[in-house]
Amino acid sequence: MIIIKLMDDVLLSILGKVNLMTLMRVSVVSKRWRHLPWLLTQLSIDVKDFLREPYADPTVDYNIEKAMLSLRDAAMSMLASKYRKCIISRLCISFFLTNSNSSVVGHLVTDAIVNGEVKDIELTSGVERIPFDVSDEEMTKHENDMHNLIGNTCTQLRYLYLFQCDTGLDKSFRIDAPNSKISKLEFFSFHSKQVEIACLPKLEVLISGHWSSPYLPLTLGNVPCLKVVEIYCSAESYQGPFQLSKLLCRTRINKLTLDFLGQKVWLQPEKYQLRSAFSNLTGLSVAGIFVGFGLLWIIALLKVASSLEILHIEVLMLHLYVL
Repeated sequence: MIIIKLMDDVLLSILGKVNLMTLMRVSVVSKRWRHLPWLLTQLSIDVKDFLREPYADPTVDYNIEKAMLSLRDAAMSMLASKYRKCIISRLCISFFLTNSNSSVVGHLVTDAIVNGEVKDIELTSGVERIPFDVSDEEMTKHENDMHNLIGNTCTQLRYLYLFQCDTGLDKSFRIDAPNSKISKLEFFSFHSKQVEIACLPKLEVLISGHWSSPYLPLTLGNVPCLKVVEIYCSAESYQGPFQLSKLLCRTRINKLTLDFLGQKVWLQPEKYQLRSAFSNLTGLSVAGIFVGFGLLWIIALLKVASSLEILHIEVLMLHLYVL
């Protein structure tokens, strides 16, 4: 076979484009290929690769546990120091949250990062279960596991993106992770009574987009390093304005972006309540507003931003920069 004669670097280029199951099957075809999986610098481990097609219903606990058991074994093998021949520049793992195996995977990943075997990592939990929908009960059942994963297991995590998480509008989601190294937190379409960021000591960038509660469901506690805040939402008729000063009262941010996406202004008028929070503000961006909104509320923001250097206002298709 011609493929047998290919150089290792060519084979690695090919193997980097296949899933983990195919990768492992190829490695047993030839003795010369057995070491190749541990030479890949970019590695993807997806729990869906361990669900047979046609997919068994992944919402059933048995199927989840079985797939996660296989993923755990695969992670143990691929991250084993005795086999690994090079540093993984990017590791992507998609998994289901379970009571035991997800925690084991978390510890494996943490050890690999601490030992310098992994440079960059992307973790996706609660992967899209197409063609199956995820019930509210299923999403809330493993809430404690999520808190443990963020606060205790993945302490080396730098970037966390929460998408379409739902705890119910009568329940809050709390992040209290004093040992976490998360520097960027982003959540989009979050369905919760409130998101309480009680403690994220390394957090520098916070991005919040779209919420279903009547007001912005966000409170900030101990976030001493927070410098950048971005908030964007096309507010519905039932959603009322909130006080920005209550959100930022414990912060000293440098940059603030507010995007109303062409809908109503969801900020309450304030005068001097923001003076402390805006004392270090050097950049302000206001987007998605109509001329009919008026500019008095923006002027009120400018009056308390004594250190402001850059103002960006976007009115529909009109861009105005003031330096």
